[in-house]
Amino acid sequence: MVAAAPGASTFDDTWHDPKRQRDLPLRLRWPPEPGPWPVILYSHGLGGSRGGGDAWGEAWAAAGCVVVHLQRAGSDADVLRQGLRSLRAAA
Repeated sequence: MVAAAPGASTFDDTWHDPKRQRDLPLRLRWPPEPGPWPVILYSHGLGGSRGGGDAWGEAWAAAGCVVVHLQRAGSDADVLRQGLRSLRAAA
């Protein structure tokens, strides 16, 4: 578990896509009140990770929404470590 907004729950997990043979890291947040809840899918920008947008995710969870922070391979923080050429290709 990672730090969360007061009363909200946060959970990091990695789902595996067997068809594409790749992992999908994600962070889930949900409010403390019973559902049903609307769901927000948050996708980081170039060079980001599932930790991106934490302040927004905490605010949305505090407002009563489930937030799914997705991390996309090929445009996540790993591309920054591969150099400028990889960064340009990802953009």
